[in-house]
Order: sequence, then structure tokens, then C-alpha cells
Amino acid sequence: MIVVHVRHGRSSTDARRLAVHLLRLDDNAAVEVLPAVGIVADDLPGMLAAMRRLAPRPTSAALHHVALSPAADCSAADLRGDADRVLREVGVDPNVHPHVLVVHSKASAGGRGSLHGHLVFAHWGLDGAPIRDGWIRLRLERIAREVEFDRGEPLTRGRHDKALSRALHANGRADVATALDAIATPEAPKSATTSNRRQTLKRAGVSDTGARAAVKAAWEAARTPETFRAALGSSGLAIRPGAKRGVLLVTTTNGVEVGALDRILRIPREEIGRMMEPRDEPADPAIEPRERNLIPHKDDRRDDDEAPAVARTPMERRGAEPAGGVARDTDRNSTGATADGDAASADRASPAKLADAEWAQRRRRRVQELAASRALAEVIDIGAVKAEVVRRATRPRIVALQQVIARSQALIDQCNSPMPTSAALTAAIARRDRTKATAAKARAKAERSSAIAEKIAGNEPRGIRRLFSWLSGALHRYRASLAKAEAAAEQQRQTLGAMEFIAKGAEFTVDLEYERASKTVAAEKARRKDVADSARETILSAQRATAMLSRDDALAELSVDDCLRRAWTVRRREDAEAARREMEASLSATGPRM
Repeated sequence: MIVVHVRHGRSSTDARRLAVHLLRLDDNAAVEVLPAVGIVADDLPGMLAAMRRLAPRPTSAALHHVALSPAADCSAADLRGDADRVLREVGVDPNVHPHVLVVHSKASAGGRGSLHGHLVFAHWGLDGAPIRDGWIRLRLERIAREVEFDRGEPLTRGRHDKALSRALHANGRADVATALDAIATPEAPKSATTSNRRQTLKRAGVSDTGARAAVKAAWEAARTPETFRAALGSSGLAIRPGAKRGVLLVTTTNGVEVGALDRILRIPREEIGRMMEPRDEPADPAIEPRERNLIPHKDDRRDDDEAPAVARTPMERRGAEPAGGVARDTDRNSTGATADGDAASADRASPAKLADAEWAQRRRRRVQELAASRALAEVIDIGAVKAEVVRRATRPRIVALQQVIARSQALIDQCNSPMPTSAALTAAIARRDRTKATAAKARAKAERSSAIAEKIAGNEPRGIRRLFSWLSGALHRYRASLAKAEAAAEQQRQTLGAMEFIAKGAEFTVDLEYERASKTVAAEKARRKDVADSARETILSAQRATAMLSRDDALAELSVDDCLRRAWTVRRREDAEAARREMEASLSATGPRM
């Protein structure tokens, strides 16, 4: 099982991109999001966003993403069990801690299983406690070896197997540690590819797993270098020499690098070189064609620009060492015949002659280089070159200091901007105006109702009219309308009283908000003043640091913060010296006391 751990959740965009990546169907035949734990959300982006919101502060690791890639076929239940082991390892309860498991299904490639899982869990739990993520990669590797041992799968070797064996012993899994030590070798394993290379191949439309599987199949089926190249060509692959001597690279027909042949096949580089043809090695025109078949030992290599061959016997080595250089191997045995038995090639030069010719060629090349260097020195202004070197060294720091000045000036401009109006004060003023307008309407209605009641009361029948009104029933109707008008007037007066009380409360609220706003404005002004003063100090220090960099290029090795601190120290020292001189001048001007 391969376990990969990556921290996520620094921003909401990062969490959203992780969700999009886990839901992609272009590389997977099927994607299944298993029921989440500790989260109430319907989709994967909402789950990751909810887990990220559990962080009590901005952090670089609000989420942990663990990829579980079994070496053999397994079920989703097995992946769930592996995920629970990971969660228990970091000290949380799988039934409570927020997490989600995404299962991907794809065609089996490279002998691995068709299912793999992606476990995403929160760094902080529902109780606000963080997980124990110290040495998490080594701990996950230990879990992977335990899972492989428990399922009967072959153990995967790594570069830290010794430390992993000690961790297994400490965790009570001596059986796994013994099995891991049994497959250990003195040389640490090397990865056949990298994540960046896999992404490069993916963008080029090439499957990294498929390409490496094709190389292994071609190597197993081939009997000669020619058949191996033909098999690679039928798969759209080729071989070219690498930058290092003896390294053969597997590439696509478009030139995209798949990896080194020895790392893909897990075969020593020397054995690869002996089995492949000489044209796969980097060609050197100064060496005989058969000399390029040799792969020199690392102890016999030199630091010069040409990689020499190795003399096969001490006698050849002594005979091939004239003054001024070391001879190359002529690929002859101790009898003088060639290694392949071709005794007819007697016209081939001896080791001493080859060494003499090579030494003379090197000497001519050295003389030409010295002459070119002297001619170049006559036309180049050394002072200008030094000035350009200094400018290139200090330019990045000066640009960074200019950016600091620009940010500080932006802070000063922001502090000088008008103070924003309090939202609570604005709302209180609006409420007061509304209540005043409502009270004015209620007062107008009360006045109209009182006027109507007074008018009806003024039309009361008197004298003989009252007798006739009583006999006809009009007096009864008059009294009913008067009572109704007076009741309406009384109701409007009560409504007016309530609205005036509400208006007074709104006015009081406005007064309170004015008082609070004045305190807030005073505190904000003080804060802005402190920020502006600090920004001005930063600008002065950045300007002084820029001047210091222009005079002393050695300061370019310091970081921007160190440059600012040094400039601040110099400014404080100069200010103290100026104050001391000013005090001495004032004392000398007043003269001695009598």
C-alpha cells in the first residue's frame, strides 16, 4: 500500500480545488463519496468547507488529505477500515471526528488494485482540539506496512526503513519489523518517477504507469538491444543518453521524459550499460568508438571536462601516463590483442601514442583559451562588470524595499481617508425620523377627530327642536353619533400618546449611538495614528536601507526584514548622535554659570 499525505485548507479556494480534484471522472471510472462523519452537508465541497470552518484561526493546514493506494484488489469496506486506522493513529475517534472518504475506481495498472481511497479529515475536532500530526508521514508509512503484512501483501521498501523498523518495534509490531528487515538492502531504493514528471506526462497525454509497464514488458521480451528498441518504438517510446555518463533515459516520441531506464527496471546502471549498445552512451569524438563501451568506476573519474576511461592493468596505467595528462584505455588486453580477439587491427595506436596526442590536443586547447581570455580582458571594462554584478545582486532587494514603501504609503493614505459613519447610528437616525413622521400623522388624525366631535357637539338640538327630535327619534341618533365621534377622538389621542413615547425613545437611542460613535471614532483615530506613524517609520527605514544597499552590496545577502532592522538601528544611532551634538551646542552657547 502506498500512503501519501498532503496538507490542505489554507484558503477556501484550496478546499474547493481539492473537492474538484477528488470528483474528477476523466482519470477514474467511478467516484463514490462515502457518508461523512461529524459534518452536515450534502456535497463534497460543502463537507470540506465545513471542516475548514472548524479552524479557530487562519492556518496552513485546516485539512489533511491522505491517499490510500492498495497493492492488490480490495473493497470499499477495507478502505474504510484503513481510514479508521489512520484516524486512530492521529488520536481521534473515527465515529466522531469530522472526515469523509472518497473511493475511486479505475482500471488496474502496474499490478496495483482497481480501487483506491482519498481520506480527508479536519485538523481540529468538534471540541476545538487539534489532532496529533507530529511525524505523521513516518506514522502513516508504519500503518501501510502493518496493513500490507496483515493482508499478506509484499512489503514496500522505502528510504527510511531503518527508522520505520524501530517505530514498528516500539509499537509492538516486531513481526512486521522482522519481515521488513528481511527485505532490506544496503542501498536505499530510488523512485522511478516524480509527481511533477507524472503531471508532465499527463498533460502530454501519456500514462506514466502504462509507459513504465511497457518498458518492463519490452525488456522482459527482448533478447537484443535492437529488439528492445523496436518494442519500445511500437509503444511510442525511445531511448536517448542522459546528461550523466552511463544514464539512459526513456522518452516519448515527442521528447517527453518518462524516467531513467535503470530506475524503471530496478537494474544497476552498470549492468544496463553492458547490455545496451555503445551509441546509447554520450558520444565523445576524442575517444575511439570501442572506448565508449566502457563504464568507468566512480573512483577513477576526474573532475575535468572530459570523462576518462580506466586503464585495465597497472602496467597500462603506468605506460599511459606521460607528462601533462593521464592516458585513456585503448581496450586492449595484456597480450596486445583487442578484447574481441581482433588481432588483425595492428595499425591501432599504442597507449603511449594515444596519450601523447591527447596531451598535445589539450595543450593547444588551453593555449587557445588563454589567448581568448586575454583578448576579452582588453575590451571589457572590469569596473563596469563589477558595477553590473553589484546592481544585479542588489536589484531584487531594492525592488522589495520599494514594494514595502508602496505598501506603507497605501496604509498612510488609508489612515487619512474619511472616517466611516456608524451603521448603528445611521439606523437609529432613520428610525427616529420614521417615528417622528408617524407621530405627526397620529397628531393630525387626533386633531381631526377632536374637531369632528366638537362640531357634532355644537349641533345639539335645543328648545322645541329638542322635543321634536326626541319624538321623532333624531335625538337618539344624534347622541349615538356624538358618542362615536368622542370615542374616535379618544382613541386617536391614546395613539398619539403612544407614538410620542416611541419617538422620545428613538430620540434617546440616537443620543446613545452618538455617544458610542464618538468613542469609537476617538479609538479609531488613535489606531489610525499609530498605524500611520509605524508606516512612516517603515518608509524612512526602507529609504535608508535602499541607500545602504547602493553603497554596500554585501547587504544584498540579508533578507528584507534584516535590512529594515539594520537601517532602523542606524537611524536611531544617528538620531541619538544628533541629539547629543545639539545638547552640547546649546550648553556651549549658554556659557558657564556664574
